[in-house]
Amino acid sequence: MSTSQLPAPSSLQQPGVTNLSEATFGLKMEETLTCPEAGDAEKEVVKYDSAYKLICNIQGGHGQKVQISHLGAGIELGLNGEVEKNSEVLGRNAVWNIKRRIDRLPKYLCVQMMR
Repeated sequence: MSTSQLPAPSSLQQPGVTNLSEATFGLKMEETLTCPEAGDAEKEVVKYDSAYKLICNIQGGHGQKVQISHLGAGIELGLNGEVEKNSEVLGRNAVWNIKRRIDRLPKYLCVQMMR
């Protein structure tokens, strides 16, 4: 039997998965952007993105206000944040809150520890 006649691995039969590396290590993330400065006038933006790792912020140490000592807390800190982006309603750049949520987990999860 040639390789073109072999059935696809079960991990490739997931919706939206196109190759073996994406099936093994690929995350699907849902990103929600909201602009608190514009209030209800600016609608929230929801988009989906793929990634191959989660970022765990390991803040802390002597004199630090925020102490991260658990993996879950560091990942949560890495999934939420702020970004500066143009607001059409305000007509200028504004600070947007970004909230990422995991939509699909891979078979193996890579976590990057960073300060």
